[in-house]
Amino acid sequence: MILYFLYICTVIDYKSSMIEKQWLQYDVTGQICEIAETISQQEGWKTVLRGDNFFMSSFLENGETKYIEPLTGVGRHPYANVGCKFNKRVHVMDTSYIKLHNYCNYNNHHNYTKVVMFDMGCSIYGKGNTRAASGYGPSIPLLMWWYEHKCLSVDEVWAWEARPMFNWWANVPTDVKMKIKFYNTPVSVSELTESLKYVSQSDYVIIKLDIDNTEVEMQLIQVIIDHSIFVDELFFEYHYYMDGMNFGWGNLAKYKHIHNATSAISLMYKLRTLGIRSHFWV
Repeated sequence: MILYFLYICTVIDYKSSMIEKQWLQYDVTGQICEIAETISQQEGWKTVLRGDNFFMSSFLENGETKYIEPLTGVGRHPYANVGCKFNKRVHVMDTSYIKLHNYCNYNNHHNYTKVVMFDMGCSIYGKGNTRAASGYGPSIPLLMWWYEHKCLSVDEVWAWEARPMFNWWANVPTDVKMKIKFYNTPVSVSELTESLKYVSQSDYVIIKLDIDNTEVEMQLIQVIIDHSIFVDELFFEYHYYMDGMNFGWGNLAKYKHIHNATSAISLMYKLRTLGIRSHFWV
């Protein structure tokens, strides 16, 4: 009981890196490429991508610094082929920029009762390349694999997919089937709210949100903010106006003055200051 009390009273402090601060200083809408192409951004990201901590943002928890990739207006890999003039370009689905904390340094011991994942927009399971992200790819096995390699084994998965999925369970391994609750329906605010009643502060809670509907996304994000004390990590594909660039969902010009690079960075920064390790998803 004493250990649990100490755990829930942990104070988490978040510090932006120099790269991230460049995006937080002013309204960056309409300047995504202009800022992303600067020498300071490109050189800083070289160190981040090779694993150096100097340009990383960080969480201070239990006296330990836990590093995370900086936020940028690109909303994904800093060299993603989105239309900017980078010297080096990578595929827009490249997730190598995402930095998870490595719990293997704890000799495979951690204080979490269980690891629970909520995947909203989970798509198929296990068909094709399960080691790469995509809008239609199998995110559950990918994320489970990521965490397994950081010594956090996922114990329970709640998953939603709005598109009709026939024979969804066919490629799910038997040992994994017991961990998953799958709903072939659009996720709702009430469902997420109700589902979060089944976790506690002693659990490690992971949420992935990618449903291609900006208005509903924002409603679900508000639920996450309201329950931030229970949420540890978030992967979010925020469908915002990307200065007219198109990642497959259109240029979203109707959201230019509401959901844009400035609002996206501001939101993700807020989530991080609430203690949630928040990543832009693809």
